[in-house]
Amino acid sequence: MARKDPPELTARWWQANQPKGLRAAPKLEIALRAWESARKRLDREIDEDSLEQAEDRLEQVEDTAHAAAAEAEKSKTIPDGAELATALRRLDRDIATERKYLEKLADDLAAQDFATPAAFRTYLLKALKRVHGGLRMNFALALGQKAEDSRMALHRSKGGKALMGLLVRETGIHAVTWGTAAGDEKKGDVLTLAVEGKPLSGMARRGREMLKEHQPLPFKQMRLTDGEQELAETED
Repeated sequence: MARKDPPELTARWWQANQPKGLRAAPKLEIALRAWESARKRLDREIDEDSLEQAEDRLEQVEDTAHAAAAEAEKSKTIPDGAELATALRRLDRDIATERKYLEKLADDLAAQDFATPAAFRTYLLKALKRVHGGLRMNFALALGQKAEDSRMALHRSKGGKALMGLLVRETGIHAVTWGTAAGDEKKGDVLTLAVEGKPLSGMARRGREMLKEHQPLPFKQMRLTDGEQELAETED
């Protein structure tokens, strides 16, 4: 490979440095092109869709770069395979930098999404439409004293604990739990929450009040489970 070229998260760099015979090379080039496209879209407009796409594309680059590095290091036929593997692993630094940038954008976006009841309703409607369409998402739920103060964060890939921390930072509410959210297979207007954190007092009732506060939404009811069995509702 060309020693003078430092590793970059670009298809151009990879085209100039990829060796013949590396099976993972085409996949990495495709992943890098997709990442560059997603990054340009994010530069034009920062929203939930463009941010999530960029996060997905960056993860694909990371996975394919690691696969290419492992293949290059083990190969006995690829020239300078060990050197190439080292260069590919150096991409981790750029990936980490970009990931921090995406996390900062996500936090800034969340601050807007949870700031007011109107902004939260727009966010919640969009997220719950995806759940209603069949997508299982991670959730965190923060229950305020009033239904209008409660907030729910949903994300396809970000973990529930990370979403819980986000809600605490943005709302100041500490009555928070987390898990996974999905639509009920039999009842289309029921949102099923598989609670993995500590169940909150009055969670089902207060969750339903939150949904009612922001109607019309795809869901009107809320069902709580421990992942298998329905949870008994508790009150203070």
